[in-house]
Amino acid sequence: MLWLLCLFYIITFGSFVAFTIYLPSFLINQFDLNKIDAGIRTAGFIAIATIFRTVGGWLGNKINSLFILMAVFAGLTFSGFLLSFTPSLPIYSFGCLLVAFCAGIGNGAIFKIVPVYFSKQAGLVNGIVSACGGIGCFFPPLILTLLFSLTGH
Repeated sequence: MLWLLCLFYIITFGSFVAFTIYLPSFLINQFDLNKIDAGIRTAGFIAIATIFRTVGGWLGNKINSLFILMAVFAGLTFSGFLLSFTPSLPIYSFGCLLVAFCAGIGNGAIFKIVPVYFSKQAGLVNGIVSACGGIGCFFPPLILTLLFSLTGH
């Protein structure tokens, strides 16, 4: 179960940090936005993900967190589909907002799961899961940069 929680957190927290790092330059390069507009959109992404992290914890108190994570990963999958085609700025923006919403809720729900399965080692497991998320959040920007340099898009 620990490795699964680590994987879940790598995806939810990793997507949050990866978007925070990569989104401004992507918006500038792909959609020719100015730096201020790209920065404001990225700040909105960060704010939504941060606010919905608490919502994820609150929902975890009301509903089984595993069900919440199923919905979160369905939402992340759908948003990944939207983002992969980058058809227009409004659709891309919606996909980014959906990632922020899902990643935030997923982050909160994961930390609600830890004490359920690891009641006597919750602090240790939270530390391991957090470390995995921290490590995992730097791979997507590196992979995206590599793919962009190889393909040009």
